[in-house]
Amino acid sequence: MVKERPFFVVKYLIAAILALVSLYLAYDYLASDYPTFLRGVLVRVKRPSRLDHYLGNSRLLPAYKLGKYLVSFLLWFLSISLYNAVVRRQGWLSAWLDRITAAIYAVFSRNRVFWRQLDPFAKKGLFFILAIQFVAFLFLLLSLPYHYDEAWSYAHFAGVGFVQTAAYYPYPNNHIFYNLVSRLFSFLPFEAEITTRLPSFFASFVSTWYFFKLAHKYFKTPLALLVTVLFL
Repeated sequence: MVKERPFFVVKYLIAAILALVSLYLAYDYLASDYPTFLRGVLVRVKRPSRLDHYLGNSRLLPAYKLGKYLVSFLLWFLSISLYNAVVRRQGWLSAWLDRITAAIYAVFSRNRVFWRQLDPFAKKGLFFILAIQFVAFLFLLLSLPYHYDEAWSYAHFAGVGFVQTAAYYPYPNNHIFYNLVSRLFSFLPFEAEITTRLPSFFASFVSTWYFFKLAHKYFKTPLALLVTVLFL
């Protein structure tokens, strides 16, 4: 595979996102205090009443500090390694990034080829459908009241942190991947009602695009556009 310039742009973006997440986790972990951390663990194992007992255990605090700084160091080391892998393009991490980037870049390349092969009528029709979808879904995103499941997901997962979202699974409400993505959007300067819904808002356009691709494979353009409208 010939590596074009966009390939390296995608690779840089992936490395930058991973590095920023690693730095954030390191900072978040270092900023946490022992009682808060211990309380969170006991709540997860449903033994919050034992907080005072474990706080009085003098052997746990040194272990907590050691683990805290060790994990933080590893996360900082990962972020630096990502930088070296991208700039110097050496080592197993660089090869791993190349494989991940190649898979993502291949998806973008196939979609770009598909778009270029569409006739003008199909492009205009699909653009019109996506524009109507954007306006309608944006109105729903801003006007619908906050549902209980959305509020629960934000209060206990996406609004708390990456570790909580990935490791805490008390009920099926924790759709882990969705809440991890929602956690990223929670850093935007919007209300929780909006950031909680943004992943599904953007995913809806991806779904429409791939549904049209599937319909276009088996039907002519007018019928493919029609069934795409019905899909909405």
